Amino acid sequence: MLKLFIVDDSKLIVDRLINLLSDVEGLRIIGHANSASVAKDYIRRSAPDFVILDIHLRDGSGIELLKDVKMNLPGTTVMMLTNFPEEDYRKKCFELGAEYFLDKSIEFEKVILICRQMAKQKELKKQKT
Repeated sequence: MLKLFIVDDSKLIVDRLINLLSDVEGLRIIGHANSASVAKDYIRRSAPDFVILDIHLRDGSGIELLKDVKMNLPGTTVMMLTNFPEEDYRKKCFELGAEYFLDKSIEFEKVILICRQMAKQKELKKQKT
């Protein structure tokens, strides 16, 4: 099972992601947070396989949280999902280790495809071992 954690300060976005992803086979949403501090603690304790992360959070920066995730859980895949798709942000996030960077306004549906692909890859890897 691919363990997913969602970090976004918009309840609407979190609810939409949960609704869209709850039926993805092989994926389990293990939690969500709307602040960097809550997310940091939960991510460190739960060690998700995959984190969907917004750049701007109520009490901090998703970019700082990305740094923390990659430093403490380097095997965790991170998708930045943001309304701020500026090239400077994109470049910085990829430099810090984000595997994906999507614009919420035009690429939201790609989240489902990527999650399905990742869950399938995890299952195939499990079958090989």
